[in-house]
Amino acid sequence: TFMISVVADVLFYGLHRLMHTKRFYQSFHKKHHEFKYSIALAHHFMEFKEAVVFTFPQALPPLLLWGLTGKKMHITSMWLGVFFTQAAAILGHSGWRVPIPEWLPFLQASYHDYHHVDRYV
Repeated sequence: TFMISVVADVLFYGLHRLMHTKRFYQSFHKKHHEFKYSIALAHHFMEFKEAVVFTFPQALPPLLLWGLTGKKMHITSMWLGVFFTQAAAILGHSGWRVPIPEWLPFLQASYHDYHHVDRYV
């Protein structure tokens, strides 16, 4: 479950950076950045097509594991991965300063506030 979450986070990061390019920002990601300050609900405020795209980082790792090894992932492990990913994203948008190590800046609301003010960060 942990490695699935790590791979999902890497995929999410790449997709999120892609959403900040000129080609995709206006039509996919701009709605999400209408929130200039972080609140937990801002994480889910997006276009439907963006929501569909962002299901892939969570869905692909278990499917790839199954395709490459023939081993199916237990549904509980999949849901735990989804839970941790969603909890981290909601926490990052919450506006709360929580005692998380400084080397995890993406989980800090202050980093995410900065990100929402400047769409190119």
